[in-house]
Amino acid sequence: MLAVTAEYGTGTIRTTFAASPRRGRVLATKLVIVGAVTLAAGELLAFVTFFTGQLVLASKHLDVALGDPNVPRAVLGQGFYVCTVAMLGAGLGTIIRHTAGATATLAGLLFLTVTVLKGVSPDGSTTLTHWAPGVAAEGLTWATFHDPEWPSAGFSLLVCLTYLGVTTAAAAFCLGRRDV
Repeated sequence: MLAVTAEYGTGTIRTTFAASPRRGRVLATKLVIVGAVTLAAGELLAFVTFFTGQLVLASKHLDVALGDPNVPRAVLGQGFYVCTVAMLGAGLGTIIRHTAGATATLAGLLFLTVTVLKGVSPDGSTTLTHWAPGVAAEGLTWATFHDPEWPSAGFSLLVCLTYLGVTTAAAAFCLGRRDV
């Protein structure tokens, strides 16, 4: 998020667009860099925490191996979700152009959508809540227990990619239509 909003806050976005007037290319470059860095950092963090957790759980004979079913997907899903959240933040930062506003919007998107979607679901159904980013994270990262109320890993990936696609398209639209 700060990769985008900091430039708006300091006014250096004008220099960026003067040096590279193709705004779509600037946005794409920022998103690729934010995505690559956070994906690498997120995957590293996911594997480090997995192996650290296994050291603790092994003393109680509760550990799982990286080769066990669903474990690699769950660990990789953690890193992917970190990347998704960072790229959503960058997209929202481009749309809102203010750090506090983008942070509040991202927090609301991540934490309030489940409550809102539960509230509008007919008869307490969880079908709509599967479209919440937080529930998608659960669907991506379960390893040894799968609650049928959670979406599948494939659907969770679709939800994350949908949020990224919509946010990126909205950011590109706003960036092309507004002055700096």
